[in-house]
Amino acid sequence: MRQAGRALPEYHKVREGVPMLTACATPELIVEITMQPVRRYGVDAAIFFSDIVVPLKAIGIDLDIKPGVGPVVADPIRDAKGLGALRPSSPATSPTSPRPSRRSPPSSAPPRSSDSPARPSPSAPTSSRAAPPRTTTAPRP
Repeated sequence: MRQAGRALPEYHKVREGVPMLTACATPELIVEITMQPVRRYGVDAAIFFSDIVVPLKAIGIDLDIKPGVGPVVADPIRDAKGLGALRPSSPATSPTSPRPSRRSPPSSAPPRSSDSPARPSPSAPTSSRAAPPRTTTAPRP
């Protein structure tokens, strides 16, 4: 499902005139693009919209994603000096560091929490021999 949204007409409409890396760094666009396939296909989870080169921007590599070409690095790393010029990655340097979005998922999307168990899909097969629930005696780190 990761790239399912990129084929949708609504994705192309919202991305029209917006460079890929700008879309990956704009919280409102991230939420909208992430939720498009959820709304269309009715799935109960999503993977945040991003691109594999975003971490490279975060550590200081000057690159752009050219339509029809792909990632283009302005000054490729060719030696130890080039490696030394990179900065450590951290949430503060990431162009998509977690920032609260003013938009929340639409009401049709089921609320999800990282500490709540996933609900099975209504179409998921069921088994009469399901394993008993796991329990823990100590909190997880």
